[in-house]
Amino acid sequence: MRGILYYCLVLPLVAQNFLVVSSPRLARIVAFPLQDDQKKQQEPIVVVETGLKQPQGIAIDQNRRRLYVADVGARTVLYFDFNLVNGEVVAQGEPVVVADNVEAHWVAVDGVGNVFFTEERVSQIYRIPAPKGVRSKAKPVAIYTSDMSERVSSPGGIAVDDFNVWWGNKELGTSVGALIMAPQEPPAATPQDSMKVLASVTDRVNGVCVAAGNVFFMSDEILATRKAGGVVAVISNVLQQPRGCAWDMDGGMYVADKGTGQVVKFPGAMSELKETRMTPVVSVEDAYGLAVIVSSGWLPGSAVVLCALAWLH
Repeated sequence: MRGILYYCLVLPLVAQNFLVVSSPRLARIVAFPLQDDQKKQQEPIVVVETGLKQPQGIAIDQNRRRLYVADVGARTVLYFDFNLVNGEVVAQGEPVVVADNVEAHWVAVDGVGNVFFTEERVSQIYRIPAPKGVRSKAKPVAIYTSDMSERVSSPGGIAVDDFNVWWGNKELGTSVGALIMAPQEPPAATPQDSMKVLASVTDRVNGVCVAAGNVFFMSDEILATRKAGGVVAVISNVLQQPRGCAWDMDGGMYVADKGTGQVVKFPGAMSELKETRMTPVVSVEDAYGLAVIVSSGWLPGSAVVLCALAWLH
């Protein structure tokens, strides 16, 4: 039988993602490949081990491949360009300082490259617009301060999307608000009216992360509510000192336990906020800040279709 056979193969696209962890005590940042079946911890990939003093909060600009670091010991916010080479995260070139003489513990970056950080000592939230973020020692702009509202009270962890910013207060959270949401660009006339209290269940908040429609914040427990507010749920109370957190843009939320040096994982895009089992992922001495590098622009579940013609003789 003669003819033409037309056939297609559907091949799944598998992106290699990396979990990035800061260790203030060791003054370094490491990374681990993330796997679906994380039975055995791999050796850490050392991303940065020189030039840092006390790196705490970290954030990834996925589009520009930049690793932002809040180095409280050096009183700077800086970034490293990085690339993925032979299955490893490799920092390239010299770091670029985007803010200096600031006591920043946490940093975040949105999808267009705007950089945000908190300075708890002076109770201010800063924003560096994307065009200025590429310059060394760019001047940050304070967008929310304690002079505007008591809802800025020694701010700690910070998270952003392309429209809003969320931060956790480290003082007086039960009276002025522990978790606050506000627009990235406050109204000039009444910025204080744009700050919304989402939770007042704890006095002190460390890391803050958003995942799908949820926002998670770290106190002595892992707490969560909806991005626009609602019921506050306790997700876990088994960690000793929960600090940084990061979402993998798929199903996983990661939290660093500074007390034990463990990083744990749980479902971040849960439809019902409730107490959830923690799964240990990796161990890092003095684990603090977390970020996830998504190595491909493909969405989870994406595939490529390859088609061909074959002659039948």
